[in-house]
Amino acid sequence: MADIIFRRLFEIRILHGYYLDYWFPDSSNNPGVFHEFRDEPQSSRLAKQASVLEYKYDLRKIVNIEPTKETQQWLSRNKIILRQTPLGIFAGIQARREGTGASARFYPIGELEQGNCRFVLTMRDPQWLNAANHALMPTIPGSYYFTNLRATEDGKIYPSLSAQPPEFESGRTWEMGGLIREGNQIKAAQRTTETIVDFQAIGDTAAGTWHSYAHAGERVALPKTFRYRFDPSIPIVSNAEFIIRDLYNNEIKRIAISNPSSSSVSLDFRYLPVSPSTPENDRIRARPIHDGVYVLDAFINGTLFEQRQIVLSDDLRGSDKNVWGLVDISTENTAPDFRLFNADGSLNAGLTTPAPAMRWRGPVFEIRLMSRFTFWRYHIERLSSSIPGDPDFSYNWPEQQFTTAHPRRLSQIRVPLSINLPSGAHLLPNPSSASIRYDEAQKQYYSDIFLLTF
Repeated sequence: MADIIFRRLFEIRILHGYYLDYWFPDSSNNPGVFHEFRDEPQSSRLAKQASVLEYKYDLRKIVNIEPTKETQQWLSRNKIILRQTPLGIFAGIQARREGTGASARFYPIGELEQGNCRFVLTMRDPQWLNAANHALMPTIPGSYYFTNLRATEDGKIYPSLSAQPPEFESGRTWEMGGLIREGNQIKAAQRTTETIVDFQAIGDTAAGTWHSYAHAGERVALPKTFRYRFDPSIPIVSNAEFIIRDLYNNEIKRIAISNPSSSSVSLDFRYLPVSPSTPENDRIRARPIHDGVYVLDAFINGTLFEQRQIVLSDDLRGSDKNVWGLVDISTENTAPDFRLFNADGSLNAGLTTPAPAMRWRGPVFEIRLMSRFTFWRYHIERLSSSIPGDPDFSYNWPEQQFTTAHPRRLSQIRVPLSINLPSGAHLLPNPSSASIRYDEAQKQYYSDIFLLTF
């Protein structure tokens, strides 16, 4: 008789460098990056990462993960349970074992209804997104959308649910911190810019130094009414037209706007278009546009300015600014590492511990947020004397301030930073929080630190 047991169907982990990177110094003993941490032997590295995740990082204090009502009903019908963890959430399913040893397979009890598990991610700590390295002023102000589908097409690298960043496009404004892909290199904008020269390489997909962090290109989950912000590189917008199409290229709805009076416009994709000749009662009963994936074309001044795949969802209706993400885990077939079930209907459960212990675990999906880069700007209330030059800083003595010469990662915990003085190296305070300020003249983000004297 087959054993009846519970197995993890999948797990979602949310990992943010602002809270994690400090604990993993690099070869120079400076704070490194959680995903890049290397140590010998291998077991020591894994043990340290596991220890930090278990004892020093508790996501439940800063983020809520809530299944939608439809997901709760689907889980109940299929006898799947959810449990929160300090790192995120996991789903467990009742299963039966067939076979023994490493060749064992696990199958759900009864007929599983195909469907999706959808979760809304909200912030308890408003600085959660400030601390992440992404655009804060995108043209489409959506929430992140993460899914296990389209893994191959989006270039996803398991276990990350993030797609690869987009390629650089000229004529677009890239906000400081924005990520692009150029060949194998991943680059980040050092300032808000329209030119490629302002990007600096931060990873290499071929060398394994890129770990698929979330980026602004994934902020495509939207309620059905939202505001589109015109790119600041366009000085005058005389007309704009917005068209959504389904994935079969069928036009669903278009909205035309002439001479917009502000830098953003409101778009309403709740209902299918209705002819003006339609009786009033029928216009009131206009058919809704269903939740789903669409392609949005934005024509500005008669030219296609951008084409984006978006996700319209009633789960985000009336959502406030604390919503930052939508996760969609589907039972549909996808890339091998990202699927929940194998072709024979068995759970995609891998063997994580060899015989005789033999532990099995379903897919563990990760959402990774990179800690934000800012310039650290020190303001001095009373300057006692001029400070000798240090190449790691830029100086503005008329304003009694100096700034790090290069952007630095923010961290929840103090990061060692010093400036060279005649008396020796002098330790400097860090930003006290993830609060940031945008300098319009410099087109850069700053973390301001105030000193009484220097």
